[in-house]
Amino acid sequence: MGSRPENASNEILSLYNSDKEPIIDVVFRSYSNIAFVNIQPRDVVIDFLEAPPVIENGISRVKANRIFMTHTAAMSLAKVLSDLLNKAIESGKLEKI
Repeated sequence: MGSRPENASNEILSLYNSDKEPIIDVVFRSYSNIAFVNIQPRDVVIDFLEAPPVIENGISRVKANRIFMTHTAAMSLAKVLSDLLNKAIESGKLEKI
């Protein structure tokens, strides 16, 4: 899993043994400020939630996107996120909390 689009492209090229540059078509975009992770025997499930909930007819409705991935893909994602966040912290690019 690449940390930049060109890294992702290189991984896709190597997976499919292609010399042509792939087009990464982002078909869905969403915002999340909370995530829940569940590790199951065969895969990892991440629920990305948008809080606060929307109240409809007195019922709270939380918008969520559920992503399933292999353990290997999840470990790769965790490493890339950790590396990028550490670099951002070191360079002072994150917002102050």
